[in-house]
Amino acid sequence: MEKTAGVAHEAASALTAVLGGWVCRKDAFSRPALLTNADILNLAQATHAALSAPVSADGEREWGNLREMTKNWLVQQGPNSASQLLQLQDFRRMAELLSSETGQNVPDPTALLPSSSELCAEGAGLGCTKTDLAFALEHLEHCL
Repeated sequence: MEKTAGVAHEAASALTAVLGGWVCRKDAFSRPALLTNADILNLAQATHAALSAPVSADGEREWGNLREMTKNWLVQQGPNSASQLLQLQDFRRMAELLSSETGQNVPDPTALLPSSSELCAEGAGLGCTKTDLAFALEHLEHCL
């Protein structure tokens, strides 16, 4: 646990640079406010724990405590942006910030996708073309 806290403190500075301007309303009873240092430290710890957890069979992270901690948060990430719930891309962004600060590698879930030539070989009898499969792979990559 001591190592986790140390990593979280290291990453908190990287997260503070990006998340420090976020205005957050954590539940229906709270007022919107900037994220505090404690909030950012908690986000860093939860993100580190999510990175340490195994990835599911489909290559996606569960995000465990990070998802649970932020499930009711409405966040305005910058001036002139709408408040919204945190999305998977927000979790991935925090993971990238944490990994760049601590030197951890965050595996790319799209690396698990087969190439378009592999899919064409499998789907040749189904009437799909390489163009169809390339488009589908590109769409999947944007979704991940």
